[in-house]
Amino acid sequence: MITINLSDLKKLLIVLLIIPLISCSDEDVESISLNTVTREEPAEVQVTQDTLTFTFSEGIDASLNQIRYLALGDSYTIGSGLEISESWPYQLSELISKNKSEEVYSKVIAKGGITTGELSLLVENTIMEKEFNLISIQIGVNDQFRGDSPNQFKEKFTELISKIRVLDSLRNARVFVVSIPDWGSTPFGINFDQNKISNEIDLFNKTLRRICNTNNIKFINITGISRISPMDDSLVTNDGLHPSGKMYGLWVQKIMPAINSLIVVN
Repeated sequence: MITINLSDLKKLLIVLLIIPLISCSDEDVESISLNTVTREEPAEVQVTQDTLTFTFSEGIDASLNQIRYLALGDSYTIGSGLEISESWPYQLSELISKNKSEEVYSKVIAKGGITTGELSLLVENTIMEKEFNLISIQIGVNDQFRGDSPNQFKEKFTELISKIRVLDSLRNARVFVVSIPDWGSTPFGINFDQNKISNEIDLFNKTLRRICNTNNIKFINITGISRISPMDDSLVTNDGLHPSGKMYGLWVQKIMPAINSLIVVN
């Protein structure tokens, strides 16, 4: 397993516990473009241990309205091995700001190598200075790697959802869940039993989907995208395992249309 620490303002020099990063059922990905998006710096970036915040407001008239987005997860949410601007929460925040012409305040609470239960504790122990109206969750790969069963994962993820719904700063937010990608479909993953990895993570993602359906939460399957080109080095970082900014950009192309109706300004 890999451990990740947020250190540099521009780079998250993250040393993560290596965790099989996994998958769910494939979906149509033909409409996904491999073109990258030109990025711009946010108005403000702040990095602390296990959290970072950034705000997009350039060119937007001053207003009391603000989209306040919280991203919860592990190394995928951090963007392990990449600059902040290449992570998918950053790319998504930038796109939301452009599409909605509204200021977007984003906070990331994530840590490499953590399980769902550990994320729950991290959320509980983090001071929330704002009330959020949009939350993403991408978690579970480390639960699988450590040998938890889908039922154990179900219990912990359900507890995380319950915790979000009782915290004053989070209870009114609209939540969406992003599936676990297939780490077997990477240059690093070819050295392992890819079928076993995919089958196990498919079960975890099916568990996520069921919980989302039960709780009226949007579930977004990016796993098929993670499988499009296992030997394409441009889709992973230098470790051959974690997604590149280009791959995260493909995820965002899938995520943005799916959450458009969830985005509120207040």
